[in-house]
Amino acid sequence: MIPPEFVGRMLNTIAEGLVVSACIWLALRWFKPLNSGTRFAVWFSTLLAIVALPFLSRPNSVESAASSSSSQLALPSAWAIYLSIAWASVASVLLARLMVSLWHIAKLRRSSTVIDPSTLDPTLRTIWAETSRRVELRASDKVRVPAALGFFRPAVIVPTWTLEELPVEELKVILMHELAHLRRWDDWTNLAQKIVKALFFFHPGVWWIDGKLTLEREMACDDLVLAQTSNPKTYAKSLLSLAERVGLGKGIALAQAALGRAHQTTHRILQILDTRRPKATRVWKPALGVVTAVSAIAIMAVPYTPNLVSFEDQKLNLSTVTLANVNRATIAVPVTLEESVQIRPMSGQKPVQIKQQTRRTETAAIKVKPGRIPLMIQAKVEAVAPPAMFVVLRAVQYDESGVSVWTLCVWQVPNTKAMQKQLHPEQATKSL
Repeated sequence: MIPPEFVGRMLNTIAEGLVVSACIWLALRWFKPLNSGTRFAVWFSTLLAIVALPFLSRPNSVESAASSSSSQLALPSAWAIYLSIAWASVASVLLARLMVSLWHIAKLRRSSTVIDPSTLDPTLRTIWAETSRRVELRASDKVRVPAALGFFRPAVIVPTWTLEELPVEELKVILMHELAHLRRWDDWTNLAQKIVKALFFFHPGVWWIDGKLTLEREMACDDLVLAQTSNPKTYAKSLLSLAERVGLGKGIALAQAALGRAHQTTHRILQILDTRRPKATRVWKPALGVVTAVSAIAIMAVPYTPNLVSFEDQKLNLSTVTLANVNRATIAVPVTLEESVQIRPMSGQKPVQIKQQTRRTETAAIKVKPGRIPLMIQAKVEAVAPPAMFVVLRAVQYDESGVSVWTLCVWQVPNTKAMQKQLHPEQATKSL
């Protein structure tokens, strides 16, 4: 089971993750226009930083106690167990969906047919020979649009009709786009992105960055295609023609398709036709330095930020605990009292006074914030019995002339039982 302290860190670092995401978004808007490859690297690094926040922000015991006392919402430790069970249930379902997607990819690969690149048009054979990874070309009737299937045996799978009906120029740029995914290792980064989204499904910043990464990944591949063709109008026309033929919809989660959702495809086409877009395709390294600096500041600031939620066990060694809607609470204050005990001999004699000290625990009232419902504590009174008992004996003797002589003897007897166990005040009085 997940420790309550880690559950608290997972919840408390949500705010820090949102702040880091907002700072990166502002930095990307403030810097000069960056290419999609740089923006993708920045957002992917930000995603990793958000994931690392709960693991790297480990306060010591003193800071942990201080943060628990200053948290805005203190919950019993049992709630951490319930939240852990709920998180494990939802995360298991989302991870199972990823496994199903992997199974669909494997099934689609087995049902497809391998195409020999030597049978393709010479223009298509050229781009296939320039790829840095060993990629297979496959055709299948079970896919609507061309897609890149990665991992250990990368392949580009296309609908069977595209090899016969699409013009060579349109098919060329589409295949270049899919090969760009595999050249950038988007298959593995997409898998890591989906795993993080499944595990951090409760984090709104992770969902927001997931949408950014999906769009920037496609646009980065578009930039690579345009860098090789230098013909944005033809490329945009090819995407529109493919969208008109097959329509737009939702594909397999772990397959990079040439066409995504409608709003993403529209944004991509506008970006392709924008003449002011950056021409470079390499990652601008200073942008990654900004992400590292912002993440380091966030990690160092986590122990000093107030916690929103804390989980703690309330252990009270008190006799009576009641709730009251008042604005005063009580605290226990040890007080040492000095009392006198009278020992009265036979009639006619003066009483003997013996002083003893009794240690009690009294209560004092303190003010708390209005509107809160504090705990009104009635602490039990503690008393310490005297360390010794006094035994008094009286004796009367008569001399030869008949005069009486009084003898008063007092013995101090140690009370060993009182040294081992504290007695209540009334019991201590009886023993005296």
